[in-house]
Amino acid sequence: MSLVLIVFPALSVTAQLLVFASAMMSAIGLGLLAQRRGGRLVAARPINQELSGLIGQTLQVTSAFEAGRGRVADTTYAALCERQLRSGEQVIVRGIEGGRLRVEPKANPVRDTPP
Repeated sequence: MSLVLIVFPALSVTAQLLVFASAMMSAIGLGLLAQRRGGRLVAARPINQELSGLIGQTLQVTSAFEAGRGRVADTTYAALCERQLRSGEQVIVRGIEGGRLRVEPKANPVRDTPP
């Protein structure tokens, strides 16, 4: 607007408002056009997918269960396992079933005993 007023110093307030409104609408139109032509597609991410981020992580069993709860940091999650687990046991998250984590016991490393 300052450039328009430098060129046309006697412009009325009504004319100034019209110039401003048309400049604003043009800027919005150009912005939308540039956004469409940018070709950047935003991938739609499913919401509330916190559990899928836990797949492959190790959890600690908070209480003995076949269907119970496992702890990650300061949060516990509902979990399922094929066999009974003991409290404190380490498990690995293998998938999600019905809003629960499907876990399996973490394999204990084989210990070599001297002969």
